[in-house]
Amino acid sequence: MEQAYTPGQLIKEARKSGRTSQQDVADALNATAGTASLGRHSVYRWESGLRLPEEWWPVLCRVLGIPEDVMETVMARAVALRGAGGAPWSRSPCRVASGTR
Repeated sequence: MEQAYTPGQLIKEARKSGRTSQQDVADALNATAGTASLGRHSVYRWESGLRLPEEWWPVLCRVLGIPEDVMETVMARAVALRGAGGAPWSRSPCRVASGTR
């Protein structure tokens, strides 16, 4: 897991090493958090870098077995990049997809 450089890469690597689907991860997160607010699309958005897991990262660590200190470091780097405008999720999906606006 040390090879992952973004939260999405870390999440995807952990999920695939556990041979589980994005829906299974979403279901496990909902069960652990006692909510039903996540679907596989949220996991997809995190893995693809469209969104950061923000408040979900501690639960992701428990569900996927990611060391919290590793995820905390990766999240801090991602948040710093986002604030500097250097990460893809700092732009709107419309602008990225169409090159306009």
